Amino acid sequence: MRRTRWNRIKKLAAIGMGAFFVAACGSAAPATTSSMAPSPKGASSTSPIRIGLILPLTGSFSAEGIPIERGFQLYFNQIHNQVDGHPIQLIVADGQGSPAVSLTKAKQLVENDHVNLLTGIVNTASAYAVAPYIRQAKVPLVISGDAGAEDLLINPKFTSPYLVRVSQILTSLTDPMAKYLYSRGIRQVATVASDYAGGNETIGGFDSTFIKLGGRVIQEEWPPVGTTNYGPYISQLNPNAQAVVTFLPGSDGLHFAQQASQYGLKTPLADIFGVMSFETNLQQLGNKADGIIADAVWSSQYDTAQNKAFIQAYQKAYNEPPIVDSAAGYAGAQFIVAALKQVNGDVGDVSRLLNALYQTKVNTVEGPISLDQYHDVIKNIYVYQIVNKNGQPGQKLLQVYDNVGLTWDRTVQEITAFPWTSVKGRFVNITQSQLAQAVK
Repeated sequence: MRRTRWNRIKKLAAIGMGAFFVAACGSAAPATTSSMAPSPKGASSTSPIRIGLILPLTGSFSAEGIPIERGFQLYFNQIHNQVDGHPIQLIVADGQGSPAVSLTKAKQLVENDHVNLLTGIVNTASAYAVAPYIRQAKVPLVISGDAGAEDLLINPKFTSPYLVRVSQILTSLTDPMAKYLYSRGIRQVATVASDYAGGNETIGGFDSTFIKLGGRVIQEEWPPVGTTNYGPYISQLNPNAQAVVTFLPGSDGLHFAQQASQYGLKTPLADIFGVMSFETNLQQLGNKADGIIADAVWSSQYDTAQNKAFIQAYQKAYNEPPIVDSAAGYAGAQFIVAALKQVNGDVGDVSRLLNALYQTKVNTVEGPISLDQYHDVIKNIYVYQIVNKNGQPGQKLLQVYDNVGLTWDRTVQEITAFPWTSVKGRFVNITQSQLAQAVK
């Protein structure tokens, strides 16, 4: 599953940060390369570390791919593009958000560019396409873009010793939101989600945890992707709902929030993954966003010196504030470099590199990141509220859930047995005692 979170498409800015290679966007030709910036003074001319970064730099997912790439470039530039004297050669390929193109780029990076490690990948379909190949090629892949499908690291079709994820997991966002709302006395909710696989799975994850805690979902609404008129949906919302839980990526979330304000909706909005209250939407929503509660894997209000320095550096480099995807790229680079340091930058022994990846625990701009026994990510989840700050919408941090991972509040058996593809209507007015039967 991949959640198309917003439709903002921005041009890739060239900032001259170290080694920078961009694959030809639409062709099957090998990734093009440019000369690498000189190594910093004192770095030895030892064997390079060749990293292939597959991201959608064009197409509908580019609004996520470009900030991720920028985050990677920023961190590598800050460490002078080297680890223990080994120069980093970053080769960026445009996967276009297409599974077929992403697979082609992965093959080019491995077979033509001889990379030591692959990373990136934004949408789950592309991760599903590339995972079997890296198992065959025996090249590590660190998912650092998004690709939050619940089963990616536990489904035998995809998992292998070469696959690692440091981005996010579906239920690592749905379940904390359910717990937060329940902890604040919310017992009855309505849900509104875009009617596609991502919306179905997201709401299924939220519903099942909320009901398990003792809450009830009293209404579901499923507007089609691309809906512009939400009036009929807003006017039919059950007035007994104490919160309206949403998953409306891209312009859908923007339109819903604008029209909810116009219709005078007073019921609090809970925005899973923060897709409605994404920074670009906030610029257009203004005070209409006030009060929205959201959760994400990063918050601009995470109060650490490292995060503050990152926000400053990103603003200076790109003349705009970072977004959650910018932080994902930066944190992904931090994780990879921390693993490389364990092997002193020597990537010749793949088994040794893999073990270093498995064992890495590092404090990043997103907070601490480590891996579980399935090589899946464990990280913090941030719940925040949109508030007015000096006339502009901004975040107020409400809750930090530490060390959230695949089995934070579910077993692997529960995850694999869950009916992810058939949740519509399944949980409406289901009670806690009826939940076990409902998930069969």
